[in-house]
Amino acid sequence: MFALAISAIASVASAGPGLGDDVDDLGVGEQPALPQLNRDDALASLIPPGAPWGSWKDTIFCSDGDYAVGYEMRVDSPEDGDNTALNSVRLICQSKLGGNWYKIMSHPGGFGEWRSASLCTSPEDDRLVSARLRVALPQGSGDDTAANDIQFKCSKSGQLAADGGGDAGSWNDWHACPAKTAICGLSIRYEDFLGESDDTAMNGIKLWCCTL
Repeated sequence: MFALAISAIASVASAGPGLGDDVDDLGVGEQPALPQLNRDDALASLIPPGAPWGSWKDTIFCSDGDYAVGYEMRVDSPEDGDNTALNSVRLICQSKLGGNWYKIMSHPGGFGEWRSASLCTSPEDDRLVSARLRVALPQGSGDDTAANDIQFKCSKSGQLAADGGGDAGSWNDWHACPAKTAICGLSIRYEDFLGESDDTAMNGIKLWCCTL
């Protein structure tokens, strides 16, 4: 466990915000703080029902005092062959006092492209507070895609739907943070590359809620 923590810290420190992606496309400036591996104010977790494959990857948090105000998805959409649909999610963090944004993620995913970000739009105190996942159940002899899309709700500006999600499967129910908390961290369940077998990539997500 200690070795895993050291490895994750090293990858964050060397790669910068979002474990390897800057924030220039959001029109913001200097990275204010590095993501964290834990937070003392994390009070609850949300785990929308997902698919059964893979393992849980690193849990990564916004820095102390910061919360998620948006997100973006990495989505695979090949014209033919093995479709893995949703591969990863990045949360976009910001201080409760405002200022610069930065991105965090649990695992980068292996297929597809990063799509456009979606942000809460109220000018102040607007943060991600609930989520739901779109999941395709096991297909038997068909192509398994597992997690296909994810949506969030903001505390003031309502539902967010980032660009590019897959359309297989069905949406599960909304899962909401307790009162006076907001989403501050995540871990994804991810099936590592199988080669010639049917890859599914991201299968689930766990979101942490921290005290406001």
